[in-house]
Amino acid sequence: MRTSVINLTKVIAVLLFLQSFFVQASLLISPMRVVLDERTRSGKVVLMNTGDVTRTYRMEWVQKSALPQGGYKNLTDEEAKNFPIASNMYRISPKQVTLAPNERQVIKVAARRPKNLQDGEYRSHLLFTALPERNTGPEPTSGIVLKLSLSYSIPVMFRQGALNSEVAVDDVQLLHNTSNNQGEVVVKLSRTGATSTYGSIVAYWTPRGSDQERQVAILNSVNFYPELDHQYYHLHWLKYRPEAGTLRVAYEGRQEMRNTLITEKTFDMPLSKIIKK
Repeated sequence: MRTSVINLTKVIAVLLFLQSFFVQASLLISPMRVVLDERTRSGKVVLMNTGDVTRTYRMEWVQKSALPQGGYKNLTDEEAKNFPIASNMYRISPKQVTLAPNERQVIKVAARRPKNLQDGEYRSHLLFTALPERNTGPEPTSGIVLKLSLSYSIPVMFRQGALNSEVAVDDVQLLHNTSNNQGEVVVKLSRTGATSTYGSIVAYWTPRGSDQERQVAILNSVNFYPELDHQYYHLHWLKYRPEAGTLRVAYEGRQEMRNTLITEKTFDMPLSKIIKK
């Protein structure tokens, strides 16, 4: 009996993985974040079904806060009362769409700013849920029937007032994975202020005795949100070769912060500071 339960658990895990991969691979969402403000009070998100079957997607608001180690946690109703949410000032249309293969749909997002809104940044997450496909055939008489609703969310923000944030590179670690000879740059950022920042963290390397700097690692789509005072980011350095040198870490703005160097810092990295794992 125990063996059957274990095997059943494995089967469910595999099916969940495959289904999750299929849904993410067959739904194209663009852009992956929306930022509106006093001057720009409407935006749009384009959905495209890149799969080979017709799917129905439902849109709704959820409240999430960022975690220092990355990712998000869902807020309880009580926690959401003390969080600067944006969903109460947003309208989305339509709220559900059915898309044939290669069909696309524009989701309109409009903001209605309340009177006397305090300066700062307000955020909610727009959740896109792929509803289970309808089974038009006969129900199986034995086995397991999995009808999954899989989802993905993007941040939608409203900013009142000017950008207000200060970001610094606090620390960096250079790790050497001896099993596959790959490198990993672990960056700790700290921040203050009422608005988030968005961009790419880029690592540049200059070998000891050389003046030729080169880009060795990059992490795109980095949101650093106001509820965090620090966060860790992991950048993968391909074709890494252990050597002494200088590591410059730059947080470079993208989208509404493009052409902005948010922060940077240079670290001396002798061989003794490279951590083997």
